[in-house]
Amino acid sequence: MSAATEIKSRLDVGRERWDAFVNETDEGWLWHRWDLIEALAFWPGYEDASFALVDRQGTLLALMPLHRVVTRVARVMPIVRLVSLGGPASARSSKRELILSELHDHLLQLIADHNAVAAETQIAALTPLLRGPGAPKDNPLVGAGFENKQTETWMVDLTRRPDEIRRRYSELTRRELRKASQSEIRLREAAGSKDLEIYYRLHLETYARTGATPHPLAYFQAIFEKFQPVGLARILFAERRRTRDATRRAQSIGPARQSLTRRAAKTGCCLTRRLFRRATKASRTTKPDKLSSIRPIPKSAALAASNNLLARICGLIIAARFIRGA
Repeated sequence: MSAATEIKSRLDVGRERWDAFVNETDEGWLWHRWDLIEALAFWPGYEDASFALVDRQGTLLALMPLHRVVTRVARVMPIVRLVSLGGPASARSSKRELILSELHDHLLQLIADHNAVAAETQIAALTPLLRGPGAPKDNPLVGAGFENKQTETWMVDLTRRPDEIRRRYSELTRRELRKASQSEIRLREAAGSKDLEIYYRLHLETYARTGATPHPLAYFQAIFEKFQPVGLARILFAERRRTRDATRRAQSIGPARQSLTRRAAKTGCCLTRRLFRRATKASRTTKPDKLSSIRPIPKSAALAASNNLLARICGLIIAARFIRGA
């Protein structure tokens, strides 16, 4: 670190100065903002290590959102990484290379101090620096001493007319959009604590299905309370509409109850004979030297299964009659 610059922690800089700098530089974006850095600190194993580079007068030259992330191998051995969502954001200056060099040296020091295996960073494709005709053609992180791991992002310019945007879609995508517009699904924007509970319940169900570790509720609460009200985030729900056709279908069961009863009686008898034939055939073809879970089903059990089916169908008929009568 040169004598002309100094490293300060995010807390030493303060919220107002930090976010003001993010708004002024074209290298700053949502990922650099104070509230998102704090929201990410709710993730398990995440600890804020964000810092800024200032000159002798205390003027901000650059800042970098950073978290110390600890994961454990076999739940025992800790592995430390330094992760930056957003990467370095510096002010427009003729000394940009020198500023990036200072940041690089500080990151190397942090890696040594925390015994970290690596420092990783990502830049959002929506960062103003990467948009427009003057955007750099190479990875700007290479100049800060990072290895190039560049990927590609598909972006859609939403300022164009909807029909112009859809013309560029594939035929399969347009077909799916037409099907969605004719379905019973509607979109609505989330708002309030009740929708936060709904969202988090869906989050837990999704992560349980995929086997991933869910994020804590406090992380989403920060998004609902600090990002959505000021227009920095939009949260949409896809919900199924309730239609009158569904009510009509439920009521139409009643008039058909007599023919349904006759069909149910015939189905029950056929089911009894089918179950008995299948069970006795399986018992004859099963070899004695192999363990098998197939055993003969007595006629009484098959009749019980048939009667159980008839009871369920009759219960449906009674329910339909009750609905119609109500």
